[in-house]
Amino acid sequence: MSTIQRLALFLTRAAVLLALGTSESSAPGLVYMHFVANTPADNPFLPTWAAILLVLIRSLSLIARYNVGETRRPYVILILVHYKDWKDRSEGGRSMQLDSVKGDLKRLLDYLKYRHGDTTRTWYILSDFEYMYEDYTGTVQAVTRCGLPDRETILKTIEEATKNGGSGLIHYGGHCHYAVPGTSSLEKRGSLNIYTETNDYQQGRKAAYLVCGDGKRIYGIELFARLPYSSNTGTVSTTTLVLDTCHAEGFTGEELPSGSDPEYMPFVNPTLIPHVMLLHQLIVVTASRLHEKALSVNGCGALTFFMIKYLD
Repeated sequence: MSTIQRLALFLTRAAVLLALGTSESSAPGLVYMHFVANTPADNPFLPTWAAILLVLIRSLSLIARYNVGETRRPYVILILVHYKDWKDRSEGGRSMQLDSVKGDLKRLLDYLKYRHGDTTRTWYILSDFEYMYEDYTGTVQAVTRCGLPDRETILKTIEEATKNGGSGLIHYGGHCHYAVPGTSSLEKRGSLNIYTETNDYQQGRKAAYLVCGDGKRIYGIELFARLPYSSNTGTVSTTTLVLDTCHAEGFTGEELPSGSDPEYMPFVNPTLIPHVMLLHQLIVVTASRLHEKALSVNGCGALTFFMIKYLD
């Protein structure tokens, strides 16, 4: 059963590994956190899980609050790919269009209390569709986009938003594939966009990657390399990465230390490094595990729908 049907989808192993925003290379010996979901299929929404989720998320920038001692405006990066009229050649011409991302955008803007012309937060909305939105003041106009969700723009936007520190939310709604290394291309044929993947089985093992709006790939190691591992402002900050996509845990799993067993991450006594003080947290919320599909509910991605439902 897909984790999208369980509240455990909010707390996969990858989602808890992130808790201190560390890796073996950046802070040797720091404690790793490990979690194995154990939610009965016949009781998917246990109160305990809801409480854990709230404790986790309420410390995030998703709540749109400043962290203690922070003066920089928080940022919000919404990456939503509709894939209008895309066909996947490798899947026999299957449609790739994701109508649920439009519902995600509205739900996120509602919850974050988006206002046209807002200057209290720095907004970066990357989408391949226009969206008319009525904000809480009653103003109706197209949501301001800062660019299309192509590979270069996504990576540059993350670098720009995070370079000076501060807390923020990065939300991705789109496709994530899991395959061996290779190339991807997008070809226009009349009203259709034909997406083609060419994989080289000699180049290495399978890995998860985001399918960008220009048909190119972003691997987990590329995205995580652009996220801050420490605060350069001397204040506590948090980056929240939400991946409402298939194979999401596989995408984050590329950050596991080389040679580690993802099924078991050992606890290390934190007293071994008593003088280390982390000022930046990385929190990752995933919609699915490797080989699992992310579903939609009520016109939204299921992760986005249930996450905001439990926060609202």
